[in-house]
Amino acid sequence: MQSLMRVAISLFVVVVVFLGLASTASVFAGATTLSQNITIPVETFQYVDCAQEYVTLSGQYHTQWHVTMYANGTAHTESHANNIALKGTSTSGSNYTLVGSSHENWNFNFDGNLPYETTLTVKNLLIGQGSAPDLIFRSTYHVTVNANGVVTAQASNYQYECRQKTTGKPTPTPAPYPAP
Repeated sequence: MQSLMRVAISLFVVVVVFLGLASTASVFAGATTLSQNITIPVETFQYVDCAQEYVTLSGQYHTQWHVTMYANGTAHTESHANNIALKGTSTSGSNYTLVGSSHENWNFNFDGNLPYETTLTVKNLLIGQGSAPDLIFRSTYHVTVNANGVVTAQASNYQYECRQKTTGKPTPTPAPYPAP
């Protein structure tokens, strides 16, 4: 999962740096739009503390970016990302399907007033098949760009949460003390 998330943050950093470099131009000739559509093969594994095992993921990660820069020095960025047939298998043999997508919009004022920093939070769900627990994966990314348009800080944090499945049957209430 960290490799998948590194891809996402790398794409995010590319857009931030691109916008930083674009801000150095003194004159914009009207609005300029750039688009990028990328599908990346994924083959990664991650140790999940709450499940106490490794989960291997494979499939594809898709992202699409649109960046529009306006003559007044502002920019609008829109991105969409989704998983394509991203499946997982744990070391114990449990199977998972990664479900999640994101859609972000950012507005920037690039009139030469750097530095810039931003934080992005993403949440995905690994649905466990059968009795395997569902895994909620949260990731947070932070990027700082200095006055020269150089990325000076990049941080990420990953957390998993296990959610056990319920059977739909009521849980029996234990006796307060053993029967005689």
